[in-house]
Amino acid sequence: MRRIVEGALFGGASGEQGTARAGEIETVLRREGDHFRVTGKKYYTTGTAYADFVRTNLVNEDGKGVTAVIPVRAEGLQVLDDWDGMGQRMTASGSVVFDNVRVDPNEVIEKGYSSLVGRHGGAYRQLHLVAVAAGIVRNVVSDARKYVTAHGRPVLHSTAPTAREDVFIQQVVGELSALSHTIDVLVRDNARVLGVSSDAILGGDPAADELVLQGALATARTQVVVGKLALQAGERLFDAGGASATSRKHNFDRHWRNLRTIFSHNPLHHKAKVVGDYVLNGVKTHLVEGRTF
Repeated sequence: MRRIVEGALFGGASGEQGTARAGEIETVLRREGDHFRVTGKKYYTTGTAYADFVRTNLVNEDGKGVTAVIPVRAEGLQVLDDWDGMGQRMTASGSVVFDNVRVDPNEVIEKGYSSLVGRHGGAYRQLHLVAVAAGIVRNVVSDARKYVTAHGRPVLHSTAPTAREDVFIQQVVGELSALSHTIDVLVRDNARVLGVSSDAILGGDPAADELVLQGALATARTQVVVGKLALQAGERLFDAGGASATSRKHNFDRHWRNLRTIFSHNPLHHKAKVVGDYVLNGVKTHLVEGRTF
């Protein structure tokens, strides 16, 4: 916390490529005398190129999951600018290589996914992603308005003298605005639910366990709906401008690319399945483990 207050930035380095399943961790933290060493490679290390410290998920020699927070300037640690995703291009989500990097005991934290705080944190991290999507869709609306007023033309068979008076273009922009509004409302309500569970944890409320569960449900439901609405907005934008709106100089495709990349993090169909299994059968497995699902 002291480092955060002092302005330090933290990046993440959890994912690994080449494992049998997405999310599996094979990089091992090995003891060496009074400290540890780690050798391995991580990918999807969002923000680490801009960070002072990297938070990385590892397994110890017993196969138990642990987290290490390591200075980015540590000897043997290399940040590679090799992120080649179609979206989120400036997020520095490429590779981090650990080459026999020393890790001190005070830099190692045991995982606490299944604790109330861990479970709340898992939902909170997912809310962050949908909040980013909400911001992107706001920019979709802004770009649509700017394009129509500055460059738009009425469609061939329209009787309107200008694009901004064309009823079809008005409809498109109105739909985009409605999508953005709906997404904002969903995100705010999701944040409200997580705020309630956070207060319950801090206050030692006996109902905290159930409230944290409701927070996980709210976040999963929000992602399922926002994912569909946001991608719809990213595509619908082009209906406000016709073929000219596809010009590279406008870069409007960045919105869809960024949104598609965000919602490829975690399969939305699996989130819907988890919610449905809970509603039908009361199954809580993925909702209470505290991990991203």
